Amino acid sequence: MITPLKDVQYHKNRAITVGTFDGVHIGHQALLKHLIQAANQKNSISTLVTFDPHPREVIGSTKGPICLLSSLQERYAKLRALGLDEMVVIPFTRSFSLKSSTEFIEEVLVQSIGCQELWIGYDHHYGKDREGGYPLAVELGEKHHFKVSVFPELTQDEHEVSSTVIRKAIHDGDMTAVTKMLGQPYVLQETVIMGDKRGRTLGYPTLNFGLTERKKCLPKSGVYAVLCEVQGEAELVKGMANLGVRPTFGASTPNLEVHLFDYQGDLYGTECRVHFVQRIRDEQSFDGPIALVEQLQKDEVEARKTLETA
Repeated sequence: MITPLKDVQYHKNRAITVGTFDGVHIGHQALLKHLIQAANQKNSISTLVTFDPHPREVIGSTKGPICLLSSLQERYAKLRALGLDEMVVIPFTRSFSLKSSTEFIEEVLVQSIGCQELWIGYDHHYGKDREGGYPLAVELGEKHHFKVSVFPELTQDEHEVSSTVIRKAIHDGDMTAVTKMLGQPYVLQETVIMGDKRGRTLGYPTLNFGLTERKKCLPKSGVYAVLCEVQGEAELVKGMANLGVRPTFGASTPNLEVHLFDYQGDLYGTECRVHFVQRIRDEQSFDGPIALVEQLQKDEVEARKTLETA
């Protein structure tokens, strides 16, 4: 369950890790599997203590909205699939950021939540100015009788797997790398809105999305092979998407259009989850509808080929 800190019921047998865990990438998953296994063996409650908004929105060098890989709800869904019992959400404010490492562990983890075991990353730091680390955690663990476990760095292709690296790959449109690091394709969840229906006249009707999830990272503009979770459908529907401003028709507002292969149905007002599998090409401006349709036909061939193995 997602539990605000103010609603948490104290329980001394919690196995805890702390962090934003944005995207719940394969490094996060590896750590959490160890935590969950240890908690199950000790009949403890496996718990992630996280923050909302993201700390960088409050105390980062550029305060304000940042690009996120997942919403709280998306994060929790992935955590539950891994077997995590609980996600405790702390409202992250300027005043909260001023807590020392000792205050955070003693007041929040030990006294408010309850801690039997604390799992931290190999380079994890916490508290005001990120002053806390493994040595302090061990010291406080001995004082308050909880165990401290450390998970080592996880690398992939000799590069650190981190939310920051994944954000850059999304901005670059490298969805193959993104999928490898997330353990699944990157997803945008949006509601189908009324478009100008121009796609129908071209033989490529599209679902139109207004990109209302302002905090989510947007992939580099272009054409993508995608899989779409459609309400009422048991399986993902294959398709191709254009993310950008549609320069051929003089538009300037970014939007997402998805053409579903071999699908018919009225989805206006329906919430869909679009999985970005692979980027096919840059967004282009064409001389007219005929040239655009010729390119769309090529895109469809490429997207279908890509999705055969997705």
